[in-house]
Amino acid sequence: MDIKIIATQYFYEDKSYKEIGKFFGVTKQAIHSFVNRNSKKYKLLSSALIPAIDDSHFTPNKKIRLKRKILGISQQELADRLGTSKQYVCGIEKYGKGLTGKYAKEISKILNV
Repeated sequence: MDIKIIATQYFYEDKSYKEIGKFFGVTKQAIHSFVNRNSKKYKLLSSALIPAIDDSHFTPNKKIRLKRKILGISQQELADRLGTSKQYVCGIEKYGKGLTGKYAKEISKILNV
């Protein structure tokens, strides 16, 4: 397994560990264990993907999801910081719903989007 491929697929292509596991022919738990064993390199690689996300063709809601994942912030943590629910954050990330002025400004501060 290649940690660079895993990081790229997880963050940039937005694939789950289960999908990545199928690519390598292993379980999602094996991917998770491999990432944990190589966490320093994984974090460096994921940080290197940030400029690609900023300069890419991603929609705002997709950029929010990817930046949140790279920074290691859960949907619940982001919701707590915004003073809203996890379901609201999920709606923003999936459909761009509710990405209004107040929340858009706060999200851009938190995630630097």
